[in-house]
Amino acid sequence: MPTDVRDVLHELSVPPESPEFFDELRERMHEHDRAHARRWRRASVGVAVAVAAITAAGVFAAARSGGGSTLERTVSCATTSATVQVNANATFPKLPVASASVSTGKSALFSIDTMDKGFVLGGSRCRPAAARIPLARAGLPSEGVYSAGAYRGLMAYCTAPGRVFLRFRVHLDSAGRPENARIAVWGRSGRTKPLRPLAFLQWSAPRLLTYVSSRCTTQ
Repeated sequence: MPTDVRDVLHELSVPPESPEFFDELRERMHEHDRAHARRWRRASVGVAVAVAAITAAGVFAAARSGGGSTLERTVSCATTSATVQVNANATFPKLPVASASVSTGKSALFSIDTMDKGFVLGGSRCRPAAARIPLARAGLPSEGVYSAGAYRGLMAYCTAPGRVFLRFRVHLDSAGRPENARIAVWGRSGRTKPLRPLAFLQWSAPRLLTYVSSRCTTQ
């Protein structure tokens, strides 16, 4: 770098970040994840989004309840870099959307949000699984409760070499948008190790309950 340019940069006065800087940064990161998931949904062939498409596959139950539909499925999904990321939030104050997602690398494995109908399920990476995964915290410690109006949500990174197992039950309102969900994420610490719970979410727009294994890193 030329000396005169270096001197000018050295003399620049850079103000410190505002108290809201990191909250706004986290909010933008969440919005980037949701935008990526929506782009991935439109581009992917074989993504199960609509109720009819999922029912035709014959791999989970759908039941009418309160004018909406309750959808349930258990799947096994291939991971990259031996990690899986779990994100979730109740309704943000400046961005009126609640969402939950499970991803690996740049691939969305599962995603729901209150702005879009149905849900996203990773096409070629996920397949039906017969694993018996409870839709419960399964002994996991609480990672926090988040209510609508909070800037923060859950962001967890868990080790899951090879595959991660998901069981979810999503209730859609009469318009087909997610209203509440239970999401269980299980994995192995090694390819020959038994399945263990990694995360469990009780998700809705007004309130999010999170439970995460000590094997995961949260931010």
